[in-house]
Amino acid sequence: MSSLTVIILTCNEELHIARCLDSLASLSANILIVDSFSVDKTVEISEEKGAVVLKRSWLNYADQFQFALENNPFKSEWIMRLDADEYLDHSMQLNLISSLRKAPSSISGFRCNLRNIYLGKKIRFGGYDPLNLLRIWRNGLGRIESRWMDEHIVLTYGDTSKAPGEILHNNLNNHRFWTEKHNKYADREMIDILNNKYHFFAIDNQLLSTKTLSVRFKRFLKVYIYNKLPIFVRPSAYFFARYFIFLGFLDGKEGFAYHFFQAYWYRCLVDVRVLEAENLLLHAHTNSERLTALQELTGLSLK
Repeated sequence: MSSLTVIILTCNEELHIARCLDSLASLSANILIVDSFSVDKTVEISEEKGAVVLKRSWLNYADQFQFALENNPFKSEWIMRLDADEYLDHSMQLNLISSLRKAPSSISGFRCNLRNIYLGKKIRFGGYDPLNLLRIWRNGLGRIESRWMDEHIVLTYGDTSKAPGEILHNNLNNHRFWTEKHNKYADREMIDILNNKYHFFAIDNQLLSTKTLSVRFKRFLKVYIYNKLPIFVRPSAYFFARYFIFLGFLDGKEGFAYHFFQAYWYRCLVDVRVLEAENLLLHAHTNSERLTALQELTGLSLK
């Protein structure tokens, strides 16, 4: 039995899944894939490479991943979260299992550097890359936040250590795919922002109690500072900080596109969604009516 199980959520990922799974081959890990009824060769490729595939309809990332945790058939000591368009760099492939075996009992999780590759270029500046994320944890000691967007793994207890190497995020689809995907993300982020105001659902901010100070600070900054700033002022300030103060301009023309679309265009899109929804909710008087209106606006299943 492998000491590591890697969980991957998929839907029409035939462009990426072989690369992702090949990067895990040296780990001899168990692979659990929860697929949202792909119509391409995602499932076929995954099973050919030894993955166990479960199929389930999609609600949101947190709901799907929690299903994977609760229905994981493997009894490995460690769990790893990985996206289909991500893969491990050479250093992580060589050294991860050794790091897990050497981890003292006080270590419940490993933080990984996630490096974005955009238009073929590694992003190195802007104060955003690499992201430092909890992606590996002891089986049974981690759960995913119940949020519509920006969900993180939260440990029950214990300390974290730094994993060797990097996880590389390199989506090979074109930019039209990227913008369409972020259109959907904007709806989900809008739901979380409005939930803080109207309390449609229980607000899961347990990340604010994590021991990792940098992670707590980023969530605090987003929820209690950024989201309190005026609409459209906040993405302007965020882009300025990323591109000029944190030297995003050093990433070149690809970096300009990345920081502009990720820090400004997408954040403006979220603000437009919030403004549009708030205008719609002026005519609703109860949370049930508000959820019905938002469901019709977004097409998401909110009840």
